[in-house]
Amino acid sequence: MTSRDEIGELTLAFNKMNDNIKSTITELTHEKNLRETVFSSLSNGLMYFNTSGEPVYSNDRGRSYYELFQQSEEEFEYFKSLIIEVSESDENHLERLDIEDLHLQLAMSPVKSLEEQNGVTVLIRDITDETILKR
Repeated sequence: MTSRDEIGELTLAFNKMNDNIKSTITELTHEKNLRETVFSSLSNGLMYFNTSGEPVYSNDRGRSYYELFQQSEEEFEYFKSLIIEVSESDENHLERLDIEDLHLQLAMSPVKSLEEQNGVTVLIRDITDETILKR
């Protein structure tokens, strides 16, 4: 039963808003799942840090590299200082870290929105095989 009075119109408006919210949530969930699938399938490590150098997001490979960095206090502090340095700049940064028997290339990019620094993305690529072949 529907009514055309103010209550009926308000109910219709609430129902429409509810449908719109459900649709938006469904779209956002789909986008999140798609992003997770894409990032998880990368063979490289991918991480996102806030401007304080704290990790916000990481795929599995990125998380394992981060844990490796944490095993050496000196390397970890250097890595965090790079994150903070890049987050304060407007330029991408390419760095190479040699840890244990691994040679890693870090491609770091500051993330901005409306001229405000939000953090840094870090793509970590294992270049050990390439480095050994060059020798």
